[in-house]
Amino acid sequence: MKRAPPHLWPMIFQNTTSTTASPQAWLWTGDAIYPQSQLPLATLDELRQAYEDLKTNTTIGYGRFVTQQQPPPLVLGSWDDHDYGANDGGHEVSQQPERAQLFYDFLDLPHPRPTDRNGTYYSVTVGRHDSQQQRQVKLIFLDTRWHRSPHCIPSVASWFSWSIPRLLAAGVACGTRWISAGLVPTWCTAKQATATVLGNDQWQWLENEIATSTASLHIIVSSIQVLSTNPAMEGWGHYPQERDKLLQLLLQGPRRVRTLLLSGDVHHGEFLHPNLDGGNGNQDNNHHHDDSGVLEITSSGLTHSCTKGLFGILCVPLLTWFRSHRWRSVRHYYVQRNFGRIHIDWGNDEEEALSSFVTVTIHSAETGEEVLTTGPLSLDDIHNNHHDPNKEWTTAEIAQIVPCLNGHLIHVAYGVMVVVAFLAMYYRGTRNPRGNHKSKRQ
Repeated sequence: MKRAPPHLWPMIFQNTTSTTASPQAWLWTGDAIYPQSQLPLATLDELRQAYEDLKTNTTIGYGRFVTQQQPPPLVLGSWDDHDYGANDGGHEVSQQPERAQLFYDFLDLPHPRPTDRNGTYYSVTVGRHDSQQQRQVKLIFLDTRWHRSPHCIPSVASWFSWSIPRLLAAGVACGTRWISAGLVPTWCTAKQATATVLGNDQWQWLENEIATSTASLHIIVSSIQVLSTNPAMEGWGHYPQERDKLLQLLLQGPRRVRTLLLSGDVHHGEFLHPNLDGGNGNQDNNHHHDDSGVLEITSSGLTHSCTKGLFGILCVPLLTWFRSHRWRSVRHYYVQRNFGRIHIDWGNDEEEALSSFVTVTIHSAETGEEVLTTGPLSLDDIHNNHHDPNKEWTTAEIAQIVPCLNGHLIHVAYGVMVVVAFLAMYYRGTRNPRGNHKSKRQ
């Protein structure tokens, strides 16, 4: 398992306790561990050892972080593929209940635990709610692995055992996602029409959690990105019907709850927002690009940066190219190791929750410095259209949000075909000059 530098957790502790109160919760957005395995699928013993190492190794410091605060923070989270034991793993992974139990043990998730279901999805509500004040936050943790169907072209990332072939396989998996989304989006959309991310039971549970909630703010943790248009990475965009279904749930209905999405996985930090017209992510040039949609915050990772490793040179070009989902500015991303912070200011006791503000920041995992910030946002502005708070998104508008499967390589392919045809004709002409001369004399 790649370890964080020794100063990381003390620095996070100092940063998060710099205000008047210690943090109430620490939220894992996936990939808390990277088990060292010589097998394509990590064994239960390897997962158990990796979790134990993170919690008890004094050099790492995570154990002190979760115990030295008084009261200690509530540790919650969603798992992702490496916690699950298989890179890019989905429903095909074996021993799912046993793997889930190890994850719950790592979190020290309070009892009763959600062991009555096929999936590590659950919710926790913090804060207070009465007739005078509505100051509750509902934390909803999704499981995007247990039931997830294969990609349009199934990933080969977990097919190999040794490190170098495994790194190459991960790159191939990114490449096949990028090519399939760029060349055959219609075929992939049709092929994925019956695919799922959450599974039927989790969908029904999520719909009920939102319908019956009394919270003023929902924070939904999805280990993979929801709104990204970058096809090289895993994300909801590779399952367009599932993504539309989630956004319809969040943006429509009689009680549209203000929502923040938190995601991880991709080894960079980013602010994301649905964009109707496929603009360039610059608010000044995109009249649809306001705060009327769900706001997604990606913070990843503590031990990995997308600029490192075999394919690190591609990180910034990909983030620059696929930017139409970016919130307010194309520059709202950070490619080094990072962690995030959510601060909610409920205002004075006499004020209502809708007068409250939330600020989300991304911090460097090297120095603790703030590198990205939303600034103070009214809870009302996070979800609703601040020009018309009662305006509901239509199904047609949600369908117009710029897709991940967008055919971005089709024009490139046509251009390559034209060039190849021209070069073939030219080559044929240069190989048969005598025939050309004879035809002129005739």
